[in-house]
Amino acid sequence: MNLKSFSDIMDSETYNIDNKKIFDNFDKLSKSGHYEEFSKILLEAEHNNSKIAPYMLGSLYSGRDTNVLGCKDIDKSLYYYLKSFTEIGNIDAGLELAILYNDIATENKDNVFFKKSIKVYEKIATVNNHITLNMLGEYYEQGLGVDKNIDKALEYYQQAVKAGNLVAAVAVGRIHCLHKDLLTGLKMCLKAKFKLLYKTFKNPNSESLRRQ
Repeated sequence: MNLKSFSDIMDSETYNIDNKKIFDNFDKLSKSGHYEEFSKILLEAEHNNSKIAPYMLGSLYSGRDTNVLGCKDIDKSLYYYLKSFTEIGNIDAGLELAILYNDIATENKDNVFFKKSIKVYEKIATVNNHITLNMLGEYYEQGLGVDKNIDKALEYYQQAVKAGNLVAAVAVGRIHCLHKDLLTGLKMCLKAKFKLLYKTFKNPNSESLRRQ
């Protein structure tokens, strides 16, 4: 699977007629709450093999956008995120899909969905994505969908740190505090938290930091 970000997919689809229609109507229809009319435009584009429509349909049906009311349908959201991830290689769709799986698993205490989330994260981790590496560390640290394995958790966290994830740096310090050397762990935690606070202060609206 050739994985790429949603922004890269949009750049490659700029001149697609159906996508132009989506962009032209996005602000007018989606943000005004006219989701039914906007969903028709997206469904038509998806039928015509638009590469951006499946992800946007997944987002529309996820119910996360407070500006778009009355359209939450998790089954549809899962379907379109899965399609965007498996057929188009959309990393962002994969991340959202894994979050939905995790939410379902947490709400229903269902280990099967934790395993599904892990499977998605493992695929995205092959391109050294820092978010997925950090999440895999969390799953192994907490024993969610896998046997608890602190050494493996630490390995994933360290890979995430190398890939630029500041939250993972805090996790590395935490594991050292709890399972390795307390003093070393405390120093690592303080250093990582300071960096994270500084980055958040400098970039309060950073999508990358929000996802960490």
